[in-house]
Amino acid sequence: MSDPKARDLFQAIWKREASSVRSILKARPDLVDAWLTSDSWPNEFSGEAWEARGFEALRGLDPLACASVLGAADCVDALIAAGAAVESVSYGADMGWCTPLVQAAFQNKEEVLFSLLRHGANPNVMGSAGSTALMTAAGHGRIAMVDALLAAGAEMTIHVAAALGDLQEIDRFLAESTAWLEAKDSYRKATPLYHAAGANQVEVVKALAARGADIEAPDQFLQKPGWTPLFRASFGAYIDVVFALVDLGADVNYVSPNARWKRPAGTTVLHAACYESGTTPEVIGALLRNGADTRLTDSEGRRPVDVARDHSRDDLVEVLDA
Repeated sequence: MSDPKARDLFQAIWKREASSVRSILKARPDLVDAWLTSDSWPNEFSGEAWEARGFEALRGLDPLACASVLGAADCVDALIAAGAAVESVSYGADMGWCTPLVQAAFQNKEEVLFSLLRHGANPNVMGSAGSTALMTAAGHGRIAMVDALLAAGAEMTIHVAAALGDLQEIDRFLAESTAWLEAKDSYRKATPLYHAAGANQVEVVKALAARGADIEAPDQFLQKPGWTPLFRASFGAYIDVVFALVDLGADVNYVSPNARWKRPAGTTVLHAACYESGTTPEVIGALLRNGADTRLTDSEGRRPVDVARDHSRDDLVEVLDA
């Protein structure tokens, strides 16, 4: 049954009206445990507007998680002051069941993350998909978040160190055991070299390869074999990393066996590069010179040149058709 006050609360959070949040919760403190469902959607966001404007991603969140995802830091403070549990768990896209802190790191809501840490959020709590706030922030290069999380006691891992480009920290792990070289993290199930490639840390990629790291080890995101370091670097258009891995002999014709992030199964390294706005003709040229096959098609029957055309990359089409 619809609760008008729950609707009012979520609407106040959406509008970042912390004073309204405090007023509503003063009268109805039980609403800190409400869930955003079809019955509690704000009236003005009902029906097709939710689908069209992306609000569907908020379904199933409690008020604190909703405020965290939206970046409403003042509302976060108001909710916690009213009794919201800082370690409450809601379901977040790609993060699984996780705390508001992990949500804030994933959604790049810096002020919310700082606020949650001030309120005592545990920086080492892991979401059901296997990621912590630190792993998420480091993987996206969000250094201010990383610094705040480490200061709050977040645990450093070799995968985080690789994403941050911290060779000294990496050496500390490898001095403890060389097994860390091929260790898989708990979220993406990928090696340190993969994380370095995915964070555009070319010197770390070279250093780990020189120490014997497998440059072809794919991740196992969501328990499915996925992308190699070269594929990941091509996806990110990390030009220097692509060049380094190609020079090291990485397989330029690796085929991703599973669909991911709107890239169909059968996507090759060359396909991946053609999707990205940051890819230059020089990257395509380097892949071609090292044997990338322009004839390979993905599961939708598209060649790399078809992807380039679909994305209006005439400069890449020219190289691929040469």
